[in-house]
Amino acid sequence: MKKLEFESTTQEIQRKTLFRNGMVVVTTLIGSGFASGQETMQYFTAYGTKGLMGILLAMLGFAVVTAILLKFGQKFKEKIANEVYDYFFGRYLGAFTKFYIPFFAFMVGVVMISGAGATMNEYFKIPTWMGTIIMAACVLVATFFGLHRLVTITSRVTPITIGFCLFVVLYTFASGDFNFHGVDSILENSSHVHYAVGQDTRWWWLSAINYVGVNYVCGIPFFFALGKYNNSQKEAKYSGLMGGILLMITAGLINIALLGHTELVLSSEIPMLALANRISFWAGGMFALIMLEEIFSTSASLVWSVTDALTRRKTSQKRERLTMIAVVLAILVGGQFPFGKLVNLFYPFTGWLGVVLCFAIIGHGAYDWWLSKSKYTMQDKVQDDAQSN
Repeated sequence: MKKLEFESTTQEIQRKTLFRNGMVVVTTLIGSGFASGQETMQYFTAYGTKGLMGILLAMLGFAVVTAILLKFGQKFKEKIANEVYDYFFGRYLGAFTKFYIPFFAFMVGVVMISGAGATMNEYFKIPTWMGTIIMAACVLVATFFGLHRLVTITSRVTPITIGFCLFVVLYTFASGDFNFHGVDSILENSSHVHYAVGQDTRWWWLSAINYVGVNYVCGIPFFFALGKYNNSQKEAKYSGLMGGILLMITAGLINIALLGHTELVLSSEIPMLALANRISFWAGGMFALIMLEEIFSTSASLVWSVTDALTRRKTSQKRERLTMIAVVLAILVGGQFPFGKLVNLFYPFTGWLGVVLCFAIIGHGAYDWWLSKSKYTMQDKVQDDAQSN
C-alpha cells in the first residue's frame, strides 16, 4: 500500500457545507430498520428508562467515530478511498471485513424483505408471504433491467422519512396521550421484548455500543469519501459531530414516543406504523408507503452489491442476471422469518465486528491527535531554542 500523503490543514468552515454533510451522515445511517422503530425498540426502548442513557452513549460514539472518519477523509482526500479497511484495520482484519460485507448486505436484504411483508400485513392486511413476494418481484425488476437512476431517485425519500417520523413523534407528544408510569415493570415482565444485547435492562450500555458498531460495518468507506467534500479538517470534524448528534436526537425522540406507548408497540412488528395509525388511517397509510419505498430502494442497492461481489463484473450479462435471480430468491426465502426476530438475530452479531472496527478508528484518531500535538511541541521547542541562541 502506498504511503499516505498529508494534505492541507486549512481551518476554513462554511456553514452550508457543514450542515449539508451533517445531514448526509444522518440520511445515510437512517434506513428502513431505523424508520420502522424496530431498531430503536430493540436497542434502546427494550431497556426502559435506562435506554435513555444508552441514547446519550450512542450519540457520543456516533459523533466521535464519524468525526474521525470525515477528518481523515479530508486529510488524505481520495488516496485510500478503496483501501480504507486495510488502512484502519490491517491486512488480515481488513481482508476479512471486505469479505464479510457482501454477506452482511445479503442478510440486511433478508431483513428488508421481511420488513416489507410485515408492513403490508400490518396496514394493508395483505398476507406476509404475499407481501414479501410483491416486494421481491419489484426489486428484481429494478435490478434486472439496471434501473440505477430509479434507485437513486427513490433513495431521496429518506429526508421525507425523517420528516414524517418526527411528525409522528411530535404529534404523539402534543396529544399528551402517553404514559411512562410503570414502563420498566411492563418491559421486564413482557414476553414480547427482544433485547439487542443480553436478557435484561442491565445491558443497556453494551447495547448502545453494539448499535454504533453495526452502523459502520458497511458505511466506513462512504464516510471516509464524504470527508473530501469538506473545506478543512476542522469542518469535516464538526460535520461528523453534528451528524452523529442529530441522528441520536432523532432516535431519542422516537425512543421516548415508544416508551410512552409501550404496551401498544410491543405487539407491533412496525412500532412507528402503530403510532402513525393512532393519528389517523391516512397517516398510517402514508407512513406505510414511505416505509415500502425505503425498503425498495435499500433492497435494490443491496441486491446489486451482492451480485457484483459474486460476479466481480467478470461474467456475461446472462449469468449476471441469473445471479440476480438467485440472490433475490434466496433473500425471499429468508424473508419469510419474522421481521423483529431477524433484526434481533443479524444486527447484534454484526455489531460486535463493527465495535472492533470503531475502536480501531478511534485509536487511529487518538494517535493522529497525539502526533499533531507532538509536532507542534517540537516546533515550539525549536523556535524557543533558536530565540535563546
